[in-house]
Amino acid sequence: MFKKNTITIIFLLCSVVLRANGADSLEQDLMRAQIEYYKSQVRPKKFFESVSPALPGIIGTMIGASLALFGVRWSNKRQWDLEKEKWEMTKKDEATKEVRSAVANMSKIIAAELQAIIWLTWIGKYEPHILSDKDIDDYNIEMKQLFRDALVAQAYLAALDLGLHTKMKSIAKEVSRIDHKMSFTIQKIKQAANPDERIVAAKELEIFYDESYFYHDNLAEKIGNALPPLK
Repeated sequence: MFKKNTITIIFLLCSVVLRANGADSLEQDLMRAQIEYYKSQVRPKKFFESVSPALPGIIGTMIGASLALFGVRWSNKRQWDLEKEKWEMTKKDEATKEVRSAVANMSKIIAAELQAIIWLTWIGKYEPHILSDKDIDDYNIEMKQLFRDALVAQAYLAALDLGLHTKMKSIAKEVSRIDHKMSFTIQKIKQAANPDERIVAAKELEIFYDESYFYHDNLAEKIGNALPPLK
């Protein structure tokens, strides 16, 4: 009986020892596995291994930055194009206004010349007996100043728009033609030998009155046809 108990105790002790050794072995295996895992984490990785997990994010960031840069450049270019277009339109409008102002100034001078002719020739047509040398002298002084102003206005318009200057010059030239033909009649008036001869010569101004009045009446239309249409 004693032997049997002794054997049982020995068997139990061996089982305990074996279990303890097995537990120690399992624990050691677990520790080894953990050590190997941590070693694999801390060992230096190749460049591709390090970058590959973050590569999609890097590519996405680069694409986003490129799109943002393109958007900024496109926006800046569009803004520049708009500003340039606005500046060109403003410059064009200012040039158009300047040309029309020059035409308006020249038109005023032509109208003043025609009015001076009409005033003198009206006297010759309706009251030739009161036409005096002073009336003729005043007319000559006024026309001399107006012709000087007309030359300046024509030169200024030519500098702005040569084509329009050519059209306006033809209108002004018609007034000069009337004045030139009048000069021969005025010379006859001043050289008349007696009052009756003077009255007869003064009446010859009638034809220039009708011509200048008609031209004056159609002046606005002539100038309007010379101007380019507004856009």
